[in-house]
Amino acid sequence: LQSGLQMAEVDARSFDVTFSLECHDPTWYDPATFTENLNAQELSAFVVPFVVPGDMWLGGTTQLYATVNNLGTWRVYPIITITGPYERLILTNQATGASFTLGVALLAGETIEVDLRPGHQTITRDGAVALDELESGNIVDWYLAPGDNQINGQGAGVTSGTRIQFSYNPRYIAL
Repeated sequence: LQSGLQMAEVDARSFDVTFSLECHDPTWYDPATFTENLNAQELSAFVVPFVVPGDMWLGGTTQLYATVNNLGTWRVYPIITITGPYERLILTNQATGASFTLGVALLAGETIEVDLRPGHQTITRDGAVALDELESGNIVDWYLAPGDNQINGQGAGVTSGTRIQFSYNPRYIAL
């Protein structure tokens, strides 16, 4: 109920009632939760043919990737569970161009959760809020578009033991 109830007496037995409703999330959710994992891939070595400034950071040789297919007709904000190790991690959705960087190291076996759902947008580590882990980017604008989304995770300290899992419920703008 957005702005109060308005009532006007029509006669002794009836009233005209006026009220307005506001829906912040006007979509239907699939009750089934989908889970996708990013797979590790070793990248070949490369040579940098120029001088690199000391404050420039270069990623490692392991990249995590997956094509996540959002079967819904509306954008989905997933819960992303990341299991270390990494020293710094960049997660990019090539379909939307959105990315964010987690800049605090995660040891092997440690877990961090990035919840992108509306009203929940937060980062937790061991159950405690850890928004300071977000070095750059914006988790509010990171989502899965309808259809295929090429997701890449790469950074310093990423190994074949690093795991990234997406959990989401497809959303539909109409049935």
